[in-house]
Amino acid sequence: MKKVIALISMLITTAFSHAFADDTNNPVSSCDAEISIKLKETTTAIKTNESVISMIQIKNLSTNRTLVFWMGNGNMPSDFIWVITSPSGKDLSPKPDLLHEAISGSFPKLKPLESDETEYDLSSVCSFNEIGTYTIIVKKEIFVLLPERKKYEIISNPLNIVVSK
Repeated sequence: MKKVIALISMLITTAFSHAFADDTNNPVSSCDAEISIKLKETTTAIKTNESVISMIQIKNLSTNRTLVFWMGNGNMPSDFIWVITSPSGKDLSPKPDLLHEAISGSFPKLKPLESDETEYDLSSVCSFNEIGTYTIIVKKEIFVLLPERKKYEIISNPLNIVVSK
């Protein structure tokens, strides 16, 4: 009898974890959410090696689903996936650094039609020392818990920053 109970328990645990993993391992590319990036200042022109402060906004466009996403304490580079291209076409995207990822944070929830905005210093992930136009895109994984419990990746608009001497 103990073997039967243990076997049933194992099967239930395996089935539940497998179902959750199937729903969340690979992000889906469309959902009712939007991410956008812009500079805090109204200009998109800066001088070389100048500090670049961006504003990132995540909007829940759904009228009936709550979204959840991970944010570390202190605006960590690992909060977002950055795609940064230099004026010469070089990929300057920072690679995730597991040693410096946030060890504490929260899972903000965005109720239907709510938005959340955060300020981020782009200079902490990239040096803007080449003259020309940089293109920056930010990505974020978000989760829809109910009813389908899925993971989505949302991708921002491109932000072009012109750097001069």
